[in-house]
Amino acid sequence: MFTIIKYLIKEKLVVALIVGLIFMIGIMSLTSLNREAFPDVSFDMVSIMTVYPGGSPDELESLITIPIEKKLREVDGIENFN
Repeated sequence: MFTIIKYLIKEKLVVALIVGLIFMIGIMSLTSLNREAFPDVSFDMVSIMTVYPGGSPDELESLITIPIEKKLREVDGIENFN
């Protein structure tokens, strides 16, 4: 191990060439990546949980859950609503 380190300290040109090669390969890889700024994502199902501390189940349903469900029914693209 120490012989490799001594050799690399002595031969600075070899180290510079290796670093340059790694840098060039990194730049080539970066330019060839396929990236999308806004990928198409579709969610099959979304679950919403409502919490109302200190409230009864009837209050939770009438004050929070039903108004949320009414607003969600107005959203386009929702096929099934449970």
